[in-house]
Formats: sequence, C-alpha cells, structure tokens
Amino acid sequence: MKRRKFLLFMGNIGVVIGGGITLSSFSACTSISELMLKRKLKKLKIELLSFLKSGKRITFAWNCGGDEAMVDTNLGKEGIQLSSDEMEYLLQDYVYTFLNLPDVGEFSMTGEGELKEKEGDIYIEYESTLIGYQDGDEHNPDLGWKEVNEKDEENSGYKKLFED
Repeated sequence: MKRRKFLLFMGNIGVVIGGGITLSSFSACTSISELMLKRKLKKLKIELLSFLKSGKRITFAWNCGGDEAMVDTNLGKEGIQLSSDEMEYLLQDYVYTFLNLPDVGEFSMTGEGELKEKEGDIYIEYESTLIGYQDGDEHNPDLGWKEVNEKDEENSGYKKLFED
C-alpha cells in the first residue's frame, strides 16, 4: 500500500519550467501545467473506468489532522495496477483535493470512500468521522481534547469525481 503526505500539486511546474520567472511567464507556465494536469486526469479517468467496468472495487481511507492528511487506496489489494506510480499518486492527490479534506493540527478525522461507475462517469461515495478536536481558544487554551466520534456530514456525501 502506497502512502503519501500531500502538497498542492497545481502551479508547482511553473517554477520548474520558468527558472527566472516573471508574472507573464508564470501565467504561461500555469496554463501549461493546467493543460498537463487535465490530460493526466483524463487518462486517469479512462484507466479507472476500465477497472470499475470490469467489476473491480476502488476504495479509499483517510486519516486527517495533526497538520497532515493521508489517503490510502486498495489498488494493490484488488490487483489494480495503474499505468504508473505517478497515476496512483495523482489519484490520491486528486481525491484529497477534490474532497477538500482538512489537515489542521487541533483536529482528527478518519473516513472512507468508494468509486462508483454510472453511465460512463465516476462518482465517489464517502463518509467521514470526526474523531475529536482541541477545545479551547486564546483565553482558555487548556480546555483539552474533546472526543466526538460522530459522522461528519460536511465531509460526507456522493459526488461526481471528474467534470469533463
């Protein structure tokens, strides 16, 4: 199982391509990186649809909080091999970004989701559980950890994963 901590993946290519970057070259680089990302996401969608249509289950689990977020997939357990490790990382990054999973420090959340194919589109059905959070503020910083262990409605649902 591959595990990855997340950094935002859009815009980073501008620095690599641009070297001594100016505002106009950054805009051009951003356009290039967006185009490259769209192409990679289209390829990823095609690969995922192929596996889903063949009856494979693609699931995710995440653990967020403590200033990080980790998303794991079941690809290896299902015998699913994407065309490259980069595609698997892109899938994890995309799910993290698409679901807007929080990673703040004074907070803990777990969750799971599954990809579903419907009429040639991919949807993600997902549910998160708020484990707990640090209760307090600048006036009362020592109120302590508050256990919740309840479904987090804001971070649960059913959404179309890729917009064409």
